Amino acid sequence: MVCCKLGQYYRRENLHLEQKRATYKFLYILRFIGVSLIVYDHLGALRNPDWIVARVLEYWLNKPLGLIQSFGAFAVCLFLVISGFCLTTTSKNGLTFIYNKVVKIIGTLFLSTVLFYIFNILFSHLTAKTYWDQFSVIDWLKSGTLLCYVQGKESAINGAIWYLFSLMFLYLFFGLLYGIIKKHVIYLPILIDIFFILLIILNSVGVKFLPVMQWLVFALIPIFGYLIRSVYEKKISFKVFLVTFFINYMVLVESIITFRGEYYMNQPYLISMIFALSLFGIFLAFEEKIVLPRFVKFISDISFSIYLLHMTFGSLFMTELVGRLGFTLSFIVSVCLVVLLSWGQFYWIEKRAITKLR
Repeated sequence: MVCCKLGQYYRRENLHLEQKRATYKFLYILRFIGVSLIVYDHLGALRNPDWIVARVLEYWLNKPLGLIQSFGAFAVCLFLVISGFCLTTTSKNGLTFIYNKVVKIIGTLFLSTVLFYIFNILFSHLTAKTYWDQFSVIDWLKSGTLLCYVQGKESAINGAIWYLFSLMFLYLFFGLLYGIIKKHVIYLPILIDIFFILLIILNSVGVKFLPVMQWLVFALIPIFGYLIRSVYEKKISFKVFLVTFFINYMVLVESIITFRGEYYMNQPYLISMIFALSLFGIFLAFEEKIVLPRFVKFISDISFSIYLLHMTFGSLFMTELVGRLGFTLSFIVSVCLVVLLSWGQFYWIEKRAITKLR
C-alpha cells in the first residue's frame, strides 16, 4: 500500500514537472515580440520604407546592428529557435508525431487560405479587383498546402509562410527517426548535421539539388533551440552541448553559403540569428522572475494565426485604407483587424476544428 502511494506521488510529481516544462513563461513573451516584429516588417517597413517609424528604427537599430529585413529575419529566427526548443518526444510514435504536426500546421494553413480565398472573392465582387485575383485555384491549393515550395517556388499568395516549409521538413526528419531520438536526444542534431554535410559534399562534386534547398537550410536553426532545452533540462551534458552547438553552427554557415549565398555575402542572416539566440538565452535565464501580462499571453496564443493572416488580410486592409486614412492610422487599424480575425481563427479553427482532428 505504501509503495503504491509513493509510486502515485512520484508519478504526480513527474507529471507536474513535465507540465511546468511545457509552459515556459518566457516563450509567450518571445512569441509576442516575434509576431509583433513580423507584422511591423511586412505591413509597415516593407510597404513604406519612408515611414517615419521605419526610418528611425532603420537608422538607430537595423543598420548599426546589421539586422536585415527590418527585424524580419530576427523575428523568423526567433520563431525557429522557439520551435526547436518546443520539439519534444511526447507522442507514442513517429507517425503520430508527424500526423499531429501536419494537421496542426498544414490544416490550419489550408483553412486560413480557404477563408481568405472566399473573402477575396466577395471583396473583389463588391468593390474592385485585388492583387489575389490573378491566381488560379491550383495556385491557391499549392499555397495552402506548401506544395509550391516542394516545386521550388515561393508562394506569391502568402509570402510569409516559407518558414513553415523548413519546419515541416524538420518535423518529418524528426518523426522518421523518432524511435532513435526518443532514446538518445543528441542523435537529432548529429543526424541532421550529417544529412546537410552530405548534401554540401554532393553539391561540391557537381550534384545539384532542387531549389527547395534555399528554404530547407533554415531547418538547422531550430536545432539550436533543441540543444538549449536539452542541456537546460539536463538531458545532455554541457560539454556535449557546446560541441554539437558549434558543429551545427558550422554546418549552418556552410549550408547557407552553398544553398543561399546571398544571405552570407549581401544580407548576413546569421547576425539576426545570433541576436535571436542571445535574446532567447537572456529570457530563459530570467524565466523564474518573469511576470506574464495577460495581453502578451493573448497575442502569443494567437500568434500562429496572426502569422498566417497578416500577409493576406493585413495587406488587403492596408491597400484599401492607406488612401483614406494615411499610412500610420491604416497600419494601426489593419493590425487591430488582423488581431480580431486571428482571435476568431484561433478559437474556431485552431482550438476547435484542428484539435478534434488530432
